[in-house]
Formats: sequence, C-alpha cells, structure tokens
Amino acid sequence: MSSWPIPSLRAEGNLEQSIIRVPQVMPPPASRCILTPISALWLDTQTVFFHSRPAEARLLSGNLLADRGSARLTVEEHRLLDEAITEVVDVPARSTLFRAGDQIDVSAFVVEGFMARFIADRTGLRQLVAVEVPGDFIDLHAFPLTVLDHDVGTITASRIAIVPHADLDRLIVEHPDLGRKLWFSTLLDAAQHRQWIFRIGRLSALARVSHFLCEMFVRLNAIGRTDGTTFHLPMTQADIGDVCGLTSIHVNRVIRQLRDQNLYSVSEKDVSLPDFEGLAKVGNFSERYLYLRHPFSAVHSERIAIGAPS
Repeated sequence: MSSWPIPSLRAEGNLEQSIIRVPQVMPPPASRCILTPISALWLDTQTVFFHSRPAEARLLSGNLLADRGSARLTVEEHRLLDEAITEVVDVPARSTLFRAGDQIDVSAFVVEGFMARFIADRTGLRQLVAVEVPGDFIDLHAFPLTVLDHDVGTITASRIAIVPHADLDRLIVEHPDLGRKLWFSTLLDAAQHRQWIFRIGRLSALARVSHFLCEMFVRLNAIGRTDGTTFHLPMTQADIGDVCGLTSIHVNRVIRQLRDQNLYSVSEKDVSLPDFEGLAKVGNFSERYLYLRHPFSAVHSERIAIGAPS
C-alpha cells in the first residue's frame, strides 16, 4: 500500500496566463463555459487549468457508454450532454480533486487520462476502489447523493468535463431515455465494484493482478485504446498494489511470474497480453459484468477460429 502524493505545482513558460490557483475566484469567460462553485472543491491549493470549449470541438462525451449495447448513447444524446458541459478542466497527475464528505453540485466525466476513486486511512495508506478511463463518469453517484463517501484523484494528467447537477436534472426530465442510460452507468459501476470485492476477497495475488489486467484491457479495448494485444497502462506497481490489496514488492513478484509464463510484457507503460485467454483463466476473469455489446473474448475467439491474426 502507498500514500497518495500531492505535488507542489508551478506554472511553466507561457502556461502562466491559463492557470487558476484555487480557491481564487475568476470571472466567467465570454463563452458558455463558466466557473461554477466547483472551484471550492479543489483542495491543497492545487493548480488547475481551465479551457473554454470551442463550439466546433469534437464530442467530448464520445467515449461515454461506448459499446454498451442498448445503453449506447445516440448522436443526439451525445450532443445534449456536450451542450450541458460548463467547464473542461485539465488536472495535473497525482492530484486529489474531491474528498470524502465534500458537498458536490456537479458531476464530471473523463475525457482523457486515468483517474481513481480511493479511500485512505488515517496514515495516508489508500485502497483504490475504482480506476476511471476516458468515457467514465467519476462521480455520477454524487448527483442523487450530493456528497461523496470516497476521494477522487488523478493517476495521470487528465482532462475532465463538468456538468452541473441542475443541468443533469433538466436532461433527465426532458429526455428520460438519456436518464435511463445515465442510471445504467451507475449500475455498471456497481457491477464493477462487486467484481473488485470478489477479486480482493477470494483470489490469490497472482489471480488478482491477472483479473485487473484483463479488466483494464477489455475496458480500454471498448473505447478503441488497444491494438488487440497491447494497451497503455500508466500505473505504477504501487498503484496496482493499491487496487489489489498488495504491496508493490508482492506485485513485482507477481509480474515476474506472469512474464515467465508469457502472459504479460511491458515496455514504457505499454502492456502486452500475448495470451489473453490464458491470463483470463489465471485471473478467473469473465467480462460479463462489463455488459459489452461486442465482448472481446468472443471476437478474439472468432478471429482464432477463422485463422485471422489475433
């Protein structure tokens, strides 16, 4: 287990003009992007970068519920969510955005980067309870609850899109199908939480790490972030240990075992899984809980059956 460091951040070069040091209050930009009370939620005087969103920008919600069957958003629903975004925020790596107990009147989803939800003990040791990738809402639960029971932070430098709860409420009332799909998103989180409880409660160290690697690969594959065997996983062994309830030394030992079995290799944070089925067997992994329209294992098996490259 490890503590979650909060770095001391400074502006560099020509970025100085775009930096807001919280809790400084800034006047709203001329565009629709405005600074909401979220500024009060950043603690420890972290440095946060705010960007106005040009009207012609690509759909920021494009990865939300990607490949999730009947829960996939329509083009119109993507447009509605994008129009509800009031801020696009770049947050540095290893920064804590929200803390347990904060009153929250906005929700955010990841546009780029890797983020985590975690719970820390009094000494600062933490347990990661979720890892969020592009397209994931990081705090949609706070919409009905208005408060979080865990902390939210970045693993890598990340870009998030902010949607006020007032706008979410309006969207759900005016577009009930979109409301149902956002509900699905929270149910998907719950399904993943159940698997994480099973993983840490019942699996061996080797199986825990294998299960986590399989999950991250399949989730990233659903948003087009793999090449079929390789994906970018910018997490340290300490991070993986905080997911799996292991020390970084134990994770290192497990990684060596997987490498020796030709189930895993890594180069500059690019992870390759040359035998996904073998790794899934070791990790007791089934992707059913991810509710994908095109499960990776089925597509992969079909490619093997017809002799296509896997």
